Amino acid sequence: MKEVVLSEYEMLMVKNVGLWRQHANISAKVKETKKDTLRSGDEIHADGFMAEYAFAKWKNLFVDLSTEMRSGGSDLKDENFRFDIKSTRHKDPYLRSGLKVNPDIDVYVLAQIIGNKVIFVGWAYKDELIRPENIKDFGMGPSYVLKQEKLRPL
Repeated sequence: MKEVVLSEYEMLMVKNVGLWRQHANISAKVKETKKDTLRSGDEIHADGFMAEYAFAKWKNLFVDLSTEMRSGGSDLKDENFRFDIKSTRHKDPYLRSGLKVNPDIDVYVLAQIIGNKVIFVGWAYKDELIRPENIKDFGMGPSYVLKQEKLRPL
């Protein structure tokens, strides 16, 4: 596992990008698909960007600060892979992705957020996650799911 700690200024940026992304969704009349009913869309978007930013900081990659709507694509890229960074605040995290398969992703990375820390728990190749036997429903609709112990270590 790898831990990245963000400064108060980085946290301010993360919250603002999350807010802007949420407002872009609202403006574009995008259907809300959040799985956490206890948190606002702003908070969920901020968490997503926080995980993307922390991974980019750790791996020295360019982070996308854009807030316009897009379909598909990856969160980050390096010379070998296109990444989808999945964030959670659950104490027992698991990697989860919706049933709509993104053709632009090679690797899924699980990030656990605790305060201003992002802990990268593990990762999986797309074909390790996107399998019929990995479809689960925890009461929020079906998703592809891998438990933490099935992930590759970072």
